[in-house]
Amino acid sequence: MSTPGYVFKDSGTTPPAIDNPSDFFVQARPEIPTQLEESLTIPDQATSRDGRLPPINGDGSFAAHSSLLGRAQATIEESTDSLKKNFVADSHELAAQYPEFKGVVHTEGTRLSHAEVKDLGWHKPNVEIPGPLLGDISNGRLWALVRRFNKDVIDVRAVSIPVASGLDLNEAWSDEHAADKMTLNLQRVYLSIVLGVASLFKQVSRLRSWKETWRTASFCVVYFTAWILDLLIPLVLGTLISILASESARNALFPPAPRALVNLKTGGLQKPQAGQLGTNDTLTGAPEKHEGEAAEEEAANFATNLRHLALRALGMHAQQGRDGDPLEGKIPKPMRSALKAVQAQGSTAGHATEDSDPTQKPMEEILWSIARPENLAPIIKAAPHALGEVVDIWERCANAISPTSPFSRFSFIRMDGVLLPLFLGSFLVDYYMVYKGLGFAIGFAIFGDPILTPSLKWLNRNYPNWMELLEPKNNILRGVPTNNQLTLTLLRIGEAYNTPLPPGPTSKPEEPNQLNQIDAKDVPLGASEMEVVNAIEPSLTEKARPDGEAGSIGPTGSKHKHLSNILRVFKGSTKAAVKTKLAVDHAKAAVGSEKAKGHLGVLSKQKDLIYAGPSKFKGRFDGKEGWVLIDDSVEPHLLFTADDPPQYGSSRDFSPASKIKIGDIKRLKRATAFSSMPGEMIAEWSTSKELLGGIEINDRFDKCWRFTALPERDELFNRLVAISSQKWENV
Repeated sequence: MSTPGYVFKDSGTTPPAIDNPSDFFVQARPEIPTQLEESLTIPDQATSRDGRLPPINGDGSFAAHSSLLGRAQATIEESTDSLKKNFVADSHELAAQYPEFKGVVHTEGTRLSHAEVKDLGWHKPNVEIPGPLLGDISNGRLWALVRRFNKDVIDVRAVSIPVASGLDLNEAWSDEHAADKMTLNLQRVYLSIVLGVASLFKQVSRLRSWKETWRTASFCVVYFTAWILDLLIPLVLGTLISILASESARNALFPPAPRALVNLKTGGLQKPQAGQLGTNDTLTGAPEKHEGEAAEEEAANFATNLRHLALRALGMHAQQGRDGDPLEGKIPKPMRSALKAVQAQGSTAGHATEDSDPTQKPMEEILWSIARPENLAPIIKAAPHALGEVVDIWERCANAISPTSPFSRFSFIRMDGVLLPLFLGSFLVDYYMVYKGLGFAIGFAIFGDPILTPSLKWLNRNYPNWMELLEPKNNILRGVPTNNQLTLTLLRIGEAYNTPLPPGPTSKPEEPNQLNQIDAKDVPLGASEMEVVNAIEPSLTEKARPDGEAGSIGPTGSKHKHLSNILRVFKGSTKAAVKTKLAVDHAKAAVGSEKAKGHLGVLSKQKDLIYAGPSKFKGRFDGKEGWVLIDDSVEPHLLFTADDPPQYGSSRDFSPASKIKIGDIKRLKRATAFSSMPGEMIAEWSTSKELLGGIEINDRFDKCWRFTALPERDELFNRLVAISSQKWENV
């Protein structure tokens, strides 16, 4: 999945060439709203038949001048109000407003508060779901966003309106899920930053290679012309303003090409590491069954390998500390003894004194005072959240450049508004002024403490939150969503129109990969069509090997066979232990164990799973099997009944066993089947099944509700988060 809004996109096909240079500047300018363009156009009655302007009245104005200015002023005020509303955008209001781009949700749904919920294709094949569900976003990208949302947002709590002014679902900087947050944020780093930076570097490599001769020559001529005229800074800033404002400018200056086909060193064509070009927006070119899955797999492997490298490095240091000899087991013992003697003799070389070292203990105390665990603990705890903030800023910039409805199409104006004064000032400021200003800034930072320190104290005393106001999300990027905030708003649109978004398709092993439709002529890498075709098509080894198979050839095959036999035996014994444990839980649940009741039904057979939706979900409450329902009353409730529920209707149609007002939910959490994550992973591996998770709810009366064994846990969670009027923060 191409993360929305990258300035340098190396995916997709090349846009058509621009024959007339003047057309480029027409395409590069931001699109003016239709109403504003019409208001600034002189009406037909304001011109005479021969095309001349109408006669001037005695007061010096045109006949239609007053009405024209009135219309222009009204439209400008309307656009200004729209920008102001976007600056303090509220996700609930955006979801309920009249859409600029209509989708199936808008045409098939209704905005009545007490209307019947409509099913747009829950758990139907992909081809049977109408599209696009939401105006200007494809179903594939929508489902990719929802899949990412299901991983990133696992625990939310309601916050007051003043705390969540603007868009909600901001990070709470809580330590409850710090370990999970680090892994998830590393995956987001790959999907957002790594792929975007890789595209930038590959664009630079393409320019340096001179394989795209005309484009590189044009850049070269423009660059050195600006260098001769001392206009390099205006050139860079003007180019940046242009590519931020217009997708046409981005595609014209930096034609996209599949990332996996571009060699980072040479800038030329290469065979993708996956052996074929199955996707355009990944670094490996691996094929996928549904849009965005290959990039998500790459992100998961990226985070896993980084974690393994870190653990390996820590393990090596721990091994050295435990054994006391890093040479143990690496070289023969006689040579190791000789090296120890040499090391002992030279351990004090260079010291001022051989017998005693008065600096050793003070230096140890200094270093220990810095590296003390209690001093490092806050840094370690803040690391996952700081990493998440960096990714949030990147995603907001991307969504400002390439926005998705219902968010404003003119969010980039604020970013250009910061660059425009610099662009204009660069014509007036010469290098000498920059040099003198930089020197003054360095001197003021060194010698200006009598001014700086009192100023900071005054700011902290009178404006304690001034540091927060400097964060981009609170100024130029205010009202611009992260990907998770965007997904929450899209889910709320479905709820506002009583047409909950159907869940995306799940990949099955027997399902074929998507075909990547790309024309070799549209790959702008300066290679022949035959070379491009050879790079795109699967290699002979890929064609001969079925999906998911990797044959073992040679002498290592027998070793792999022995290892697989050992794993098979261990897997079987673990599976038996898991089944025994669940059987014991059944017996404990019968005598009233609350923990054991939560384990009932978590390992169901595939044929027993029921996927219903969008308003009823199979599950358990207090160990009893039944249905979890969302009624369609004005103030919706979450209900549970052990009986077969009606198709639709409010809670007045039957007597539920439990009833929760959704507006009273204070905290909502995706719960795992077992309290121990390692135990759940072992159980899933041994049984080759995915355990059914649950949902934990805390209401405003501090009562906890736990619904377990939910085949549609993520779908129920997303509906509860989107249907309520609360503002959330991500714990």
